[in-house]
Amino acid sequence: MTQHAYWSGRGEGTPLGSVAAHLYVEFDGTALDPGRLDAAVGALAARHGMLRARFTDDGRQEILPALTRPATTVHDLRGLDEKAVTTRLEELRQASSHARLDVEGGEVFAVRLSLLPEGRARLHVDVDRLAADALSHRILLADLAALYEDPGAALPPIGTSYPAYLAERADVRRLSREQARAWWRRRVPELPSAPGLPLAAGAERAGPTRVTRRHHRLSPGEKRRLTARAHRHGLTPAMALATAFSEVLAAWSGEPRFLLHVPMSDRRGSHPDVGLLVGDFTSSVLLDVDLGVPEPFAEHARRLQDRMHTDAAHADYSGVEVLRDLSRERGEQVLAPVVFTSALNLGERFAARVRRTFGEPVWIISQSPQVLLDAQVAEADGGLLVDWDVREEAFPAGLVDAMFAAFHGLVTRLGAEDEVWDRPVPALLPAGRRAVRSAVDATACSTTASSPGRPPGRRRRRCCGGRTEC
Repeated sequence: MTQHAYWSGRGEGTPLGSVAAHLYVEFDGTALDPGRLDAAVGALAARHGMLRARFTDDGRQEILPALTRPATTVHDLRGLDEKAVTTRLEELRQASSHARLDVEGGEVFAVRLSLLPEGRARLHVDVDRLAADALSHRILLADLAALYEDPGAALPPIGTSYPAYLAERADVRRLSREQARAWWRRRVPELPSAPGLPLAAGAERAGPTRVTRRHHRLSPGEKRRLTARAHRHGLTPAMALATAFSEVLAAWSGEPRFLLHVPMSDRRGSHPDVGLLVGDFTSSVLLDVDLGVPEPFAEHARRLQDRMHTDAAHADYSGVEVLRDLSRERGEQVLAPVVFTSALNLGERFAARVRRTFGEPVWIISQSPQVLLDAQVAEADGGLLVDWDVREEAFPAGLVDAMFAAFHGLVTRLGAEDEVWDRPVPALLPAGRRAVRSAVDATACSTTASSPGRPPGRRRRRCCGGRTEC
């Protein structure tokens, strides 16, 4: 179901659409051999059928017998001066970061190699999430590194396939899906909307978009301290970070209760080789965040963790399907464009062998259709990396920077101070913005829906020509 949402969101005219769900990463290292890399990529595609997938114009998928295009593209920049190299690499980055691969023609991944002066190289890897989720991305890179390092490597055979996995799961979860469907449909009338963050004019338009990334890294020591404090309060680090994110959303939206879209890995199957497969194993939950009762941070976090456990137990009816039910209930399309993605149970984002073979990851960005803000947390270099991928033009200038600074500060305090967990989170909204909001709330303004997914009857004040600068 998530895969279908990725596919439909690529289309023109879809609110917050016209975007491919994909992950793009660049590695900087020493020179790679183009022929050897091409052979490794070809072997990788032969091993993983989803790298040969084609998605038809009605959303169906088929596995092609072979790649329909060259495995790799090589850009030889060794004869250029440093300024020209920098310019060309930036052009490649911009084109790849926001690309929509030709999935109807069987292009679900792209590998490019830039040969640079002084024996350097940059490897560009773009993978459409129709074909590979986050764990699959790790599998692909690990297998590619192994196949490049040893072209004759005999990787463990895979005795099943992604289509076979899907068929088995559909049969196994038929009853649990119906039970989950009934449970969610009872809850639909009471569910809140997405957080009403201030948006720039025209934020919901379809068309080309620019996604930018902000990141905050916790060192191994900071990770240990945050983890220890979370565990002392009966919390996972992921839920502590999700609560910190929710506190920031509540401050800037002015709404203590809202829906947070939480993707989940759902890689379950009876075959022992399921862990070797590449595909989209993602499900999702619409998490009902309620921070309306003034309580210590730890209590908010425990309530949110309990809610997550309950909602995740009914994830066989996915968040995408719940959104469709909400849309029917409210008579208009409902979106959940604010996302929290945790990959803390997947291990290091890039294995040591991948980094040894291809170099250090110097640029990472992801995109998803119908998403304004995706906060992601993953393990990296023994610590934690928190990224925000943001649809930049959707927000007033400076707003996301202020939100991220508040989030960064709260997470830092949670790792360093015991008392932060035992008291309510202090005001996060800067004083100047609080004053603007107070002035707006005291002014007679027209009321209109403020964000994608807000139903009739859930309104907030908007001024300044349809923009809320608070």
